[in-house]
Amino acid sequence: MTKEIEQERKSLIDRTTYHKLIAAYEKQNTVSQTNYYFDSPDFELNNAQIGLRIRHDLTAHSFVQTLKLPLTGSSATGRQLIEITDRINDQTAQSLIKGTAAGFAGTVGAYLTQHFADIKLVNFASATTERTILLGPDDTLITVDQTTYRDGSTDHELEIEGTDSTKLKFIFDFLQNKFHIVQKPIQNKRDRALAHR
Repeated sequence: MTKEIEQERKSLIDRTTYHKLIAAYEKQNTVSQTNYYFDSPDFELNNAQIGLRIRHDLTAHSFVQTLKLPLTGSSATGRQLIEITDRINDQTAQSLIKGTAAGFAGTVGAYLTQHFADIKLVNFASATTERTILLGPDDTLITVDQTTYRDGSTDHELEIEGTDSTKLKFIFDFLQNKFHIVQKPIQNKRDRALAHR
């Protein structure tokens, strides 16, 4: 189990900018992953600004369950979260995805039991992402994603994350200027997956 405070800055980008970023910086890693998103039928978690997912790392064939809890200080381009993550095995993950498991276990399950004891969770959406991690300015890791949703639609996203909000803002502003990225309010992937199921 890990529990950490994450600060992130992100923007949707067009396909051309996605390819320009990949060409401009040294590639560190590429992974494929499918995220399965969970909530109650009436979206109790979403209404509390909480995200719950199982991530299947298709490259390493591993699974983690993650609960994202909001902190103050979020904006259209950046937000602060507490992420609670537990590794889970293939059988547990598949049972949760198919809806045949009794419920989430581990630290994630303990939080859900404490705060949402009677909630019935369902897998309501999924998205598969090709994630490329680049070594950007000032040795900052830049993540660029190409995500495909259940309905076949695709989008592209730029993200940087870390613990130094001043540095994150500086690097993000630099990338916006260099690559002419027009900042637009961004929905998180869970909400985009919900819109494209």
